[in-house]
Amino acid sequence: MPNTSSSLAVLAALILTALTLALPVASHADTVWLTTDGSDKNSGSPEKPFATLPAALKKSGAPAAQKFATNDIQRIILRGGDYPLARPLVIQNGAVSIEAAPGEHPVLSGGVEISGWKKMTKEISGLPEIARGKIWVAAAPKTSGYFFSRHILEFRQLWVNGQKAIRAREPNDENLARLVAWDKKIQVATIPAATLAGIKNPARLEMIIDQVWEIAVLRVNYIRIKETNALVTFKPPEGKLEFTHPWPPIIVNTNYHAPFFLANAIQFLDSPGEWFEDLSAGKIYYWPRAGEDMTRAEVFAPTIETLVQVEGSPDKPVGNIQFKGITFAHTTWLRPSAQGHVPLQAGMFLLDAKKLSPRGTS
Repeated sequence: MPNTSSSLAVLAALILTALTLALPVASHADTVWLTTDGSDKNSGSPEKPFATLPAALKKSGAPAAQKFATNDIQRIILRGGDYPLARPLVIQNGAVSIEAAPGEHPVLSGGVEISGWKKMTKEISGLPEIARGKIWVAAAPKTSGYFFSRHILEFRQLWVNGQKAIRAREPNDENLARLVAWDKKIQVATIPAATLAGIKNPARLEMIIDQVWEIAVLRVNYIRIKETNALVTFKPPEGKLEFTHPWPPIIVNTNYHAPFFLANAIQFLDSPGEWFEDLSAGKIYYWPRAGEDMTRAEVFAPTIETLVQVEGSPDKPVGNIQFKGITFAHTTWLRPSAQGHVPLQAGMFLLDAKKLSPRGTS
């Protein structure tokens, strides 16, 4: 009697060989090259590379990836350096491989570099005493990106020498403050007045609050000091949402007071690594970390929310797109600055919320 396990192994090997031969073999069409000092008027050869990915995609002529075919892959090779994107890179055809040249590190960046940093010598209203003599200032960008306020680029993130800086906040680090009270009926939060660092006009002040398993970002609308506490209301639409949605809850009871911190005010610029953007003045203020030389530092602010956008349809699906060795960097997210952010689960934000009546309704 033949060995059953051996027979099955031979049969499996024959089936695998047949399937492998039946699969389309990946091949490479013309390869297109990019360098940061190239030109889109070039041919895209290693000797005459392009400068931008849109030009390379147009040159490569990547075919529509019907049925996600794996043959005839177009290769776009990027040498090291930063490749800024003023708008999302749109890919509508498939079968393309965008990859780093061997041993090199290309970066697709949605940011704009901020230069011209100078040590601040003038006094600024609201700046903490501890920060005087330590702050550097630069002009906010005016000519790049989608998201602007009076022609000044607004942003919520900043990178210095590849490290994310901290939007000026209070308290710092993990030492969060705690709510004193949370009144759903009149939609008012009570917080320790000391956390405001003397702020009376909320301007663009935000409260970031822990609601059990989610983090809400609330733009402050009104502040009223009452002895050692402050009564705070929030701007619409997030103000009503935060007090109306049934979960995740804000907990304030005898055993637990929900933690929070405040952000985005010059009064909070009190530690190395923190920054503040004054939109009205078009200035960015930064307290350098130890070892950071602002005359040489590479500082980036984000200008776009999406770096790569793939567009397909059921009739023309897009497939077999590869990115190899590419770093994606410097993207923005400005929804909280315009509408706040009240999430339910996994960062998904709410557009409406209603109380269940009666309680326990299915």
